[in-house]
Amino acid sequence: MIREPIVVVAGHVDHGKTTLLDAIRGSTVALKEAGRITQHIGATDVPMEVVNSFAGPLIEKFKFDLKIPGLLFIDTPGHEAFFTLRQRGCGLADIAILIVDIMQGLQPQTKEVIKYLKENKTPFIVALTKADMLQGWDKTQKIDILMREVDEGTSNLAKDFNNRFYKIYGDLYEQGYPVERFDKIKDFTREVILLPVSAKTGQGLEYLLLFLSGLSQKYLEKKLALNVEGKAKGFVLEVKEAKGLGTVIDVIITDGVIRKNDFICLSGKLGTMYTKIKGILKPKELQEIMQKKVDFDYVDEATAAAGVRIVAHKLDSVVAGDSLAVVDVICDEEKCEVLCREKGILVKADTIGSLEALDSLIKKEGLEVLQSGIGNITKEDILKASIADSWKDRVIFGFNVNILDNALDLQKSKDVHVIQSSVVYDLIEKYKKWITEQDSKNFEELVKKSGHPVSFKIFPEHIFKRTKPLVCGVKVISGKLYPGTKVAIDGKVLGVVKQVQDNGKSIEFASEGQEVAVSIDGGNSDKIDLNKEVISYFREYEMGEFKKYLSNDLIKKVEELSRSLLD
Repeated sequence: MIREPIVVVAGHVDHGKTTLLDAIRGSTVALKEAGRITQHIGATDVPMEVVNSFAGPLIEKFKFDLKIPGLLFIDTPGHEAFFTLRQRGCGLADIAILIVDIMQGLQPQTKEVIKYLKENKTPFIVALTKADMLQGWDKTQKIDILMREVDEGTSNLAKDFNNRFYKIYGDLYEQGYPVERFDKIKDFTREVILLPVSAKTGQGLEYLLLFLSGLSQKYLEKKLALNVEGKAKGFVLEVKEAKGLGTVIDVIITDGVIRKNDFICLSGKLGTMYTKIKGILKPKELQEIMQKKVDFDYVDEATAAAGVRIVAHKLDSVVAGDSLAVVDVICDEEKCEVLCREKGILVKADTIGSLEALDSLIKKEGLEVLQSGIGNITKEDILKASIADSWKDRVIFGFNVNILDNALDLQKSKDVHVIQSSVVYDLIEKYKKWITEQDSKNFEELVKKSGHPVSFKIFPEHIFKRTKPLVCGVKVISGKLYPGTKVAIDGKVLGVVKQVQDNGKSIEFASEGQEVAVSIDGGNSDKIDLNKEVISYFREYEMGEFKKYLSNDLIKKVEELSRSLLD
C-alpha cells in the first residue's frame, strides 16, 4: 500500500498557480480570492479517476501501472509577503510544480521557491503557464502537435515560443538545474521537465498529471510506502472558527492514519499540549479545504496523505505551522501522560518565522527536532523533554522566549537542559559547548568510578613487595593508569590498583610512557609471568560507556579481555 504523493504548487505571484488547480478540479477558487491573490496554503485531493479523465490515453500509451490512489495538491501564496508559507509548503512536498509565467519568466519569488526546493531536495516539474498568450497559439490543438509546429521554426508561434522558452531554459541552468522540454527529455533522473500549459484551455494538463503520477510512482514509491499504517503525523495549515464546532484546525496528514478518539500532541502558544480528537472532517473530492464554503464528510479515520479538519478541545492555543502527532497517552481533558519515548530536542520561539529558521538551522547541523512551537517554555515542555532516552535529547532551545516559573522549578528535578538566546546561531554554539562539557564531565565520572583503560609492564627488578598487596615499579604502555582500576595478566585476574606514586608522592594518574610505582591489592608476583602485559578490564556496561568515548587498539584489547574474564 502506498499513499498519495503530496504535490506543492509554488511560484511567483499571479503566475497562475490557483488557476491551474482550478482547471484540474473544475472549480473557481482563484476568482474568489481577495484581489485574486492566494493568501494561505490550501489542499485539494485529486483522485486517480480525475487523473485518468485527463491523462488516461497517455497512461495507456506509456504503459504506466499506477498504484497511487491520487494526488494531494498543496497551493501556496506567491506574493513576497508570504515567504514563510511558501517555505512551509515546499517542506511538506514529495514533488512540486514550479509555476513560471512563460510571458514573464523567472521572478524573485520563483527563485526563492527554487532555493526551498533545493534545500529540501524536492523533485519538481516546471509548468510554463499562460502559453495560450503566445503569438500564433492555436487553442484547439493538443500540446504535442503545437510543439511540432515550434520545431519547424518558421511560424510566429515558433519564434515567440523559442525566444521566451530558451530565456527561461538558460535562467534555470543558472539556478543549477539541467532542464529539457517535456517531449525531448531523455533522462528523468537528470533533467527537469519544462512543460508549456494553458489553464484557460486545459492544454498540457494531461502531460502534467501524467508526469506527476508516473514519476511519483517510479521514483518515490519507497518513500510513499513508509509509515502508511502507523500513527499519524502532520502539519497544521490553519486555525479557525467553524460555525457550530468552535475552534478547529485544518491539517495535512503526511504519515500514517489518524482516527476519531486518537490523542494528538501539538505545540501551542502556551507550550506542548495534548487533546482528544472529537471529530474528523474530510473535504469531498476536488474541494479546496481552505475555502469558506466546503462540503465535508465526517469520517472515522483518514490515511496519509490527506487534508482534514479536526474538531477537538483546547485548539485555540494552536498556531499555523505547528507539527501534529498521534501519541499513546493516559489522558483526560486536563492531564496527559505520554507513554511513547521519542528522539530529538524541543524548540520554542517567539514567532513562526523564527521557528522555521531555527528548525532549518538545527537540521542542517544534523540534529533532530522532536517538537517545535511558539511561546514561552512551559511545564508541559519540560515534561515532554524529560522522557527522552538520551541525555543529549533532554534539551529545549528557547529563541527570544522565557521559561515560566513553574517550568523552572520542574526543570531542576527532571534533568532537562534549557538553552536560551536572542541569536539563532548562539543557540547552536551553546548546545555544542554544553555537549562537549557534559561529555567531559560524564567521562570523568566514569573514570573516577571504574578507572581508565590501560596497559603496562612490570619491572621485575623493581618489585618492592611480592605478597598482597604487590608493590612494584611499572611503565605505562598505553592509556592512563588510575587508582581503582581492575587489572589482569596473562588472562588471569591480578587485582585492583590501589595507589599510584611518582617519586614517593601519590598522583591522580600516570600517562602513557610514564614510569611509576604502584600497589595492587590481591597481586602476588610469585604466580605471574612478569614478561606479560598487564591490562585493565571492566564490566560489560562500563565497557559500553568507554566505547562511546574512546576508539583504538587498546579498547579492542581491553574489550576482549573483559569478555573472557566475565563470561
